[in-house]
Amino acid sequence: MHDLRVPKKWSDPTILSLVLFLVNDEVNSETGGRPLDAMFGSDDSPYLRLPDSVDPSSITTSAWVRGLDEDLRHIRAKSSAFQDELVKARTQDTPDETQNRYQPGDFVLFQRDPSVPRPTKLASPYTDLFEVIQQTKNDVECLHLVKGNIRVLHVTRLKLFTGSREEAYKAALLNADQFVIRTIHYWRGTPEKRSEMFFFVEFDDGDKILLPYSKDLNSAVQFEEFVYLEPQLFPLRFNAADAPIEPLPYP
Repeated sequence: MHDLRVPKKWSDPTILSLVLFLVNDEVNSETGGRPLDAMFGSDDSPYLRLPDSVDPSSITTSAWVRGLDEDLRHIRAKSSAFQDELVKARTQDTPDETQNRYQPGDFVLFQRDPSVPRPTKLASPYTDLFEVIQQTKNDVECLHLVKGNIRVLHVTRLKLFTGSREEAYKAALLNADQFVIRTIHYWRGTPEKRSEMFFFVEFDDGDKILLPYSKDLNSAVQFEEFVYLEPQLFPLRFNAADAPIEPLPYP
């Protein structure tokens, strides 16, 4: 609107619609995605493109089309210049070549949402410990040290953990309120009704507890090994939705 070339016709379809299309046509430098592809999928990407600059001497059609092409070239130039200035302003204090990055194998703490009150007064503002897999721009792909799930976290909410892998693992157990399972001694119940099953579990600290089946227990490596040693627990090798309905002959 402040461009001297379009002060009187910025809202015309030849200007406003092209600006709108161009905004959705550009690949976002932060997300790496193109809005039009996010809306319509990549298969239609070749059809959702504005034409490249056209030589005016090759245009033999109406004056309206010649004017449209001139507007298109001008809007492209203004958009490109704006994007370049935006990138320059955002990276002037932290150029890409000098920016510190988390390296694969680093241990990081994840900050709780600052806008949400902590569960207790003594709760740490940082929770969950992750091992860095890779960092792409401001997105850090991390592996949870205890749960084993992979998450993509923003760099501004991460803090480097300075300690050994053993120390990081112990801290992750405390943060996740988890305990190391030494072994599972026996089970009772019916594998077809998981909500009614119980497992007698021994932990590393010596405690022995009869625990009901849960997703938390199911995610433990020791539980998976126990299930594969007990043929009767064959249905537990699957998700509840994928488990066989009818009893199958055990191998």
